[in-house]
Amino acid sequence: MRRALLFLILQGAAAKPRKLFEIGSKDKEVGLDPFYEGNMEPWGVVCIGYVKQDSPNHRLLEKLGANTEEDKELWDLQMPMAAVIDWEEEESLQIVRRNYAAKLWDMLQQPPMDAAPVTFPGKGGKKWKEKEVRAWLLEHAFPTINYRVPGYQGKQNPFPFDKYFGKSNTGGVGLVFVKIKDINDFGPQFRAIRYMRPHMEKLYGKIRFAVVEKTAKTKEMREALKVGLNESLESELVLFSDLEGLGDRAPVGNHFHGNPRKYRLTDLSEESVNSFFEAYYDGKLPTYWASLDEAGKAPKDGELASFTFDEQVYQAPKKMGTFVAYFNNASVGCADCERGIRLNVAGTEAAQCRVVAMAAIEGEWLIKLERGWSTWVVGEQPFRGSPETFRYMFGKTEFQVEFQNETEGTSTNLSTGKSRPLCFVAKGQAPPSDEEAVQPPQPQTQTLISEDRPMQTTKVDSNLPTCCYLATSGTQSYEGEFQWLIELEKGWSPWMPGNEPFDGNTDEPLRYTLGRYDFEVHFEDESHGTQTNLTSGKVRRIQRLRKGEAVPAWEGTGIRRRPANAGAAAIAQAPAESAAMAAQSNRAVRRTAGYPAASATSAPVKGAQKFALRTSKPAAAARPQVSEAAHKATTVPSASKAPTTTAGGNVPRFMRPLKSKAWRLVQKEVRLTKRLRERVRLLALDQSRNEHGEQLVPGRLAQPLVVYYPPGTAAQRKKRRRVMHKMSESFTKDSILEVRKEWELQALQSI
Repeated sequence: MRRALLFLILQGAAAKPRKLFEIGSKDKEVGLDPFYEGNMEPWGVVCIGYVKQDSPNHRLLEKLGANTEEDKELWDLQMPMAAVIDWEEEESLQIVRRNYAAKLWDMLQQPPMDAAPVTFPGKGGKKWKEKEVRAWLLEHAFPTINYRVPGYQGKQNPFPFDKYFGKSNTGGVGLVFVKIKDINDFGPQFRAIRYMRPHMEKLYGKIRFAVVEKTAKTKEMREALKVGLNESLESELVLFSDLEGLGDRAPVGNHFHGNPRKYRLTDLSEESVNSFFEAYYDGKLPTYWASLDEAGKAPKDGELASFTFDEQVYQAPKKMGTFVAYFNNASVGCADCERGIRLNVAGTEAAQCRVVAMAAIEGEWLIKLERGWSTWVVGEQPFRGSPETFRYMFGKTEFQVEFQNETEGTSTNLSTGKSRPLCFVAKGQAPPSDEEAVQPPQPQTQTLISEDRPMQTTKVDSNLPTCCYLATSGTQSYEGEFQWLIELEKGWSPWMPGNEPFDGNTDEPLRYTLGRYDFEVHFEDESHGTQTNLTSGKVRRIQRLRKGEAVPAWEGTGIRRRPANAGAAAIAQAPAESAAMAAQSNRAVRRTAGYPAASATSAPVKGAQKFALRTSKPAAAARPQVSEAAHKATTVPSASKAPTTTAGGNVPRFMRPLKSKAWRLVQKEVRLTKRLRERVRLLALDQSRNEHGEQLVPGRLAQPLVVYYPPGTAAQRKKRRRVMHKMSESFTKDSILEVRKEWELQALQSI
């Protein structure tokens, strides 16, 4: 998250002083028209108090007119107030609403709208009570419909967002979006609302109606609300029955995906308007889930949007099961905040913000690890969210984040209870020293465990995943004309056991520690060998070559080994009683769990499937079985899942999990298999752009979450749907395809 200095955006009245306007008796001949002309827009109402000079009611209006942000309701109400002094014998208080389009209503043989002022029900000659005046202002300070018309001297004022979505509005909001060139074009506005008049008058005080022009000046607000984005519609109505989740009305929990009491009408003809509101009165309208994708092209094949969710998921063929992968493109961060504008919208990454301009201070959030301060990564990106308490998943581990202020916080592992300090460091500044950093308290049991744990052989970067370390380490190089190379996922790279060039003896095995893993190396001859990770059992080829000599054809590693040619040799086996062989055997057992056992003379391999995918890869090369004693020869500690970052805090590009790409690859696998294609469908929904009603999915996701909707009717799908935890915890192509047997079983059961 970046620190920011937040300033109130000056819109409309914000450019005018928050004080009581006073109109003296000498201005009586001029009248009040100049005050109406200069202050009616863009709110559609003003308050006029006829008072005596320095009377108690005059002083009360001065107090209410000069409101500050501490009085949140009146501040957001943005009500221009004037004291008309010594014009009338008796003191009174009125709200005058915009009387616009009177001639048009007269042509339709209807009386003008909002023609008569609203008078405060106070007793003549009595002092007004502040509490009663405040309540009266908040109830009547909205026009029946707030048109968008030019203000003083033809000026176009911004839409009064705070008035409708701030604390001043205790009801709902009805936004009539109209496609016009500018607000001088009043005809489309009147045509859009003419048939809504009886319903707007019936709902007055409960729903505040306003027109919003579909122009570039309102685009940012419409994008933040995710409504009014379809430019092909000349007019539409979006009705918020209440403002749950908007502004300061933040929902409890992290499973809020948009206001569920939001409705939409795209045909504003008389018949459609009447049918819409009758259904609204009866509580029969379906929820309108808003989407940013409505402004662009139709969703691609395999992608979901809010407006296609019901059709693709709940209304799908009864024999079709559906997997939906929910993900957040912006992770926990707030995209609107990063652009410098934060709007009163919740339920998305722009949740619980106010309309403010943000002067950002460049910098980054750091987390204190054993090796020192490092960039704090949540999901796949450095943290850019707001300083609010939240939880996130990293692999199978859940973390709780709490902030003490805008620049300090803690991240707690909910499995171990270990807490790590967080801090924000501005660009160009150094992180806190060890003496300055305040270490969060740890449970006594956690402290004892930490003290009893043996020290790593390699202290530097001891928590760094080794494959990342090998791929990014380049501080040393081989001297002379020969060098040792190791086969990694990205290709052949210099082999640096113990983070230094190898210049040892090849007549005996080598064992060393790098990062948080132990490795065992066995040499076939003076120039060839294999390295085995004693924790994971992963095997990699190593080779000694003359500098400048062409490297061997890359074959990949582990079970993903792809021979460069038909004659490619298999990886040499480690000695039968070695720790390397035990680790390799353990890996083979893990990889073949749940499949039929192989022959007694060969390692377990995946059994043949009833209907394998067309692009299925060959089974892994067989490895000899070993005795139970050999399996237990090495005690393998479980590797903790820490963020994969380099010393600079950046995730190497080739190491970043391409999660959406992994899902697309699995979608392709399913489409290529006829039996699966007929029974299973895989879809993806970007919930940072699309609202939805799925309460099984958190609103903030650090990694994708997969939900399965089994075959059946819409009611059966809703009742039997469930989260696919195994697929969600390790969101890669290979891990997703590991649950293929379960898909196939579900598909067969649905026949």
